[in-house]
Amino acid sequence: MIVLSKSKFKLGLECASKLFFAQDKNYVNKKLDDTFLKALAEGGFQVEEYARLHYPNGIFIHAPYGAYAEAHHQTMNYLLRHENVTLFEAGFLVDGLFIRADIVVKKGNHIQLIEVKAKSYDLDNEDKTILTKKGLLRSDWKPYLFDLAFQTHVIRTCLPDMQLDASLMLADKKKIAPVNGLNQNFRFTLSKSVNRNIQVMDNTPVQWNDSVMLLLPQTQLVNDIIAGTIEYRPNQFFTSSIVQLKQILLEKEFPAAPLKQSICKKCEFRKKDIHEEGLSGMAKCFAHHRQLDESALYEPNLLTVWDNRDEKLFAQGHFSLIGLVEKQWKIKDEENQFSRTRRQWVQIEAAQTGDIAAVVEKEGLNQFMSHWKFPLHFIDFETSRVALPFYAGRKPYEQVAFQFSHHVMDESGKVTHAHQELIADGLFPNFSFIRKLKASLDQDNGTVFTYSHHEKTVINEIKVQLENSQEIDAPELIAFIDSLSEVRFVDLLQVVKKYYYHPYMGGSNSLKFVLPAILKSSPYLRSKYSQPIGKIGLSSLNFSDQHIWINADQDNPYKALPPIYAEMPAIMQLEDDPEMSDIQDGGAAMMAYALLMYTDISPKQRESIEAALLRYCELDTLAMVMLYEVLKEVA
Repeated sequence: MIVLSKSKFKLGLECASKLFFAQDKNYVNKKLDDTFLKALAEGGFQVEEYARLHYPNGIFIHAPYGAYAEAHHQTMNYLLRHENVTLFEAGFLVDGLFIRADIVVKKGNHIQLIEVKAKSYDLDNEDKTILTKKGLLRSDWKPYLFDLAFQTHVIRTCLPDMQLDASLMLADKKKIAPVNGLNQNFRFTLSKSVNRNIQVMDNTPVQWNDSVMLLLPQTQLVNDIIAGTIEYRPNQFFTSSIVQLKQILLEKEFPAAPLKQSICKKCEFRKKDIHEEGLSGMAKCFAHHRQLDESALYEPNLLTVWDNRDEKLFAQGHFSLIGLVEKQWKIKDEENQFSRTRRQWVQIEAAQTGDIAAVVEKEGLNQFMSHWKFPLHFIDFETSRVALPFYAGRKPYEQVAFQFSHHVMDESGKVTHAHQELIADGLFPNFSFIRKLKASLDQDNGTVFTYSHHEKTVINEIKVQLENSQEIDAPELIAFIDSLSEVRFVDLLQVVKKYYYHPYMGGSNSLKFVLPAILKSSPYLRSKYSQPIGKIGLSSLNFSDQHIWINADQDNPYKALPPIYAEMPAIMQLEDDPEMSDIQDGGAAMMAYALLMYTDISPKQRESIEAALLRYCELDTLAMVMLYEVLKEVA
């Protein structure tokens, strides 16, 4: 049976062509696991289980995936035979539309539909509300509200004689966790072979007074969406979208949705290169609308330009960077540094000429570097932000800083991996974290480098936590934070954006792209880091003196990180995803930290996870050292 489910409806709202590609397994889909991994990192699965504990008498509708009629039959039996009943994952099937509703509460002739989201909400923050001050629906809330409207429409069609109200259940940023281990009560299963289940350790009902969630009624907004007074995009309405998307599913005809730069740039139906197996949905779209051969998608084009927000050229039919002229880009220059638009044009010009030399604003870079003070400090944090707090007294999505790495370079160029901390002892780590960071950095007034604003954001959030704490040394720690954020911090990401570009970076400024680019382009770095670290006088707290960061077979150190313990039990690994056996990004680090919060893992498993986290964080700060060396070289 072919049905338009709520997930297909949401995908089709993004782009009707995406819905077409999603139905054909021959098309590559880069997001098949993204949603799952994101839910793990943010706690989405745990939130769903936590939400059900608010309704202790709820009945779960068990029906296999794809058994639409069975899920509907079970649901209707309960709803029609019981005056009062609560259902989890209730199934509704009508007119080729199908949904599984998170929570449905029936009381007499009234139904309350509750959609659970691992998204935070602050009733006191006017900038984050669902509606603007002018009463308009904010664009970032539209996917959630149109999803809720779709569910409402399906249930009302199935049960036209019942009154229905719709609500969102969200994490309340004002609430605090009443107990330790709230998050750990819901154990996620990372193994694909066991259907990605959640194990609930304690099924004690949750009282609303103790809950970290809130119910946000949305019936009026949902009614407005269904009535067509709120558009998803200009001229994209609820009812007409359902008709169009059902037609795509039933007739299996390519809808050829209009190309839009911001949507195409993020399209998951694309191959990493032309040789990858499978079909490219993006190639089909561009062949239809622009008569472009697939190979053109892998040449420098407007979708690859860093931070390109201007859609006019794309809308006018431009795609390749070849042939563009400078006056088309509307560049606004800044003195001695790249403006955003100049930096974009530098990338375009490099693509046009094929030049592989770095482009540097030397005067501005030299002037900026002249203010840096030795010894130079390079720090990187690993943090966690989850809906269900790990610790009593903490709020949903509150910042938790559990790890840092710290490299130091003296004026002679000697590099030392001076400090590292990983705090995963089951206690709230932030105050201990900032004390240890202070001990590492408080010995001098040297410049402190980060890569992105993340570290500054973290310590400023810890500052607020300290201001609301009873910590005896809070004033001292707050003074230390102020000295860092106001005087000593330098964000190397901003340095790269303003002063340095290498064509090997393409359109990305991520350190994961910058590091391979500078290693590939700098003979000095290649010569130095292709030798054992003991031979080049580089100290390490996690690698032996014989470790080599790059060689002829591997020029990306992140891909050379040793894997996490291979024999971990199935509940703690993604056995079908080899890349997740290494900790190579912040999302994986967040999941690793969650595992360390479980008291029932073995000492060997804990040791393996900790070692992997320490290796990953050390490389992040070493990568910044390498970047500094290149900046010094080119300046």
